[in-house]
Amino acid sequence: MAQIARGKASDHSGEVVLLPNADFDISKSIFETLTSPLTRMLISDKVGVVLFWSDKAEQKIRNEFSVVPRAPRFDQPLVDFMNTECDFAVEHADGSFMDHLKFCYEYSFAHFPERSPRVLLLHSIMGVGSNFFPMHRSKVPALQALVTEYEFSQISIFPTLLRLLQGGILLDELATLSGARLQELETFSCHRVLDNEWVTVSSDVFWDQLNYQLIHLLDFLPAASWQRHMDDGFLATFTVLHSILEKT
Repeated sequence: MAQIARGKASDHSGEVVLLPNADFDISKSIFETLTSPLTRMLISDKVGVVLFWSDKAEQKIRNEFSVVPRAPRFDQPLVDFMNTECDFAVEHADGSFMDHLKFCYEYSFAHFPERSPRVLLLHSIMGVGSNFFPMHRSKVPALQALVTEYEFSQISIFPTLLRLLQGGILLDELATLSGARLQELETFSCHRVLDNEWVTVSSDVFWDQLNYQLIHLLDFLPAASWQRHMDDGFLATFTVLHSILEKT
């Protein structure tokens, strides 16, 4: 709510306290596919928390959120498809996976209004970063029939770009280029994660995709004490990606 209300990433030091969530079970989350015990422990420590906001901060955030334009209800055909043809019944950080999708959708509607918020509602449908796949590849044509060509182009490459950004190679290469060189990009090609299909998109689609990725990262940033979390992978990726987009 705070991110949507303020339209930016915020360090809430002094406003919130994080405590371990005794009820968090990684085996019931989107991270269930992780096999490394160390990785599972680190992820559990990061996302298995409960946030306790000060009364003053909570009231301030609620007041700010109250003036943000409300996003429209999800399209019913999409909701039906997600509920009956896909598996989104897993936890995500401190809430359900649908809470995460709802946050991304609402933030996009409020702060990226020139582009479709439905992209971020469906950004994980063709593959989550932890290699959980809510939709089988055989249902790609059914998904295409429910969205526009532009929306599908964004949804289909989202899992790939997520992995490329997390891996660091693409991010490092883009960071070394000047704004002028970045503007010379004409197309971007990659394999789709779900079915390994080779796809090519225009530069406009690519830059929009990176803006969608930036919004998505907001939901993974540390809630507070950024100075103590400078080694956080999501915060580092967000910082570099934001600086790249500022150059374009």
